[in-house]
Amino acid sequence: MGFPLLIFIQTRIHQGLSLKVLNIGSNKIADQIPSSISNLVELERLDISRNLITGIIPISLGELVNLHWLDLSINRLTGKIPTSLLGIKIMRHANFRANRLCGEIPQGRPYNIFHASAYAHILCCVGNQCPLVGERNKR
Repeated sequence: MGFPLLIFIQTRIHQGLSLKVLNIGSNKIADQIPSSISNLVELERLDISRNLITGIIPISLGELVNLHWLDLSINRLTGKIPTSLLGIKIMRHANFRANRLCGEIPQGRPYNIFHASAYAHILCCVGNQCPLVGERNKR
C-alpha cells in the first residue's frame, strides 16, 4: 500500500528540519502530494517519481522558490501542470512524463527549457501546446 506521503512530509515539517533534498522515488507510495509540501521552504530537489501518486499537482508547489530539480514522472497524477511553477526562476529540471495529465503546458521559463520528453504521455493537450519528442532538439 505504501507509506502515506502526507504523514511523512508533516513529520518532517513538525521536526523543524530544513530539508533540502526529498527523494522518495521508487517506493510504491500510493498517496497524493499534500499542499503542505510548500512548508518545506528550503527544498531544492524533489523526486517523487516511480510511485503510485494520484490527484493533482498542488498549486502550492510553486511556492518552493529554491527548487531547481522536480521529478514527478511515472505516477498517476491528473489535472494540469500548474502555472504557479512559472514563479520558480531557478528551476533547471522538471519531469512530468508518464502521468495522466491533461491541458495546456504552461508557456515560458522554466517550461520552455525542458526536453519534450518531460511532457511525454500527457493525455490531452490543446493545439500546439503538445511538443513532439525530438521537436525541441531542432532548436
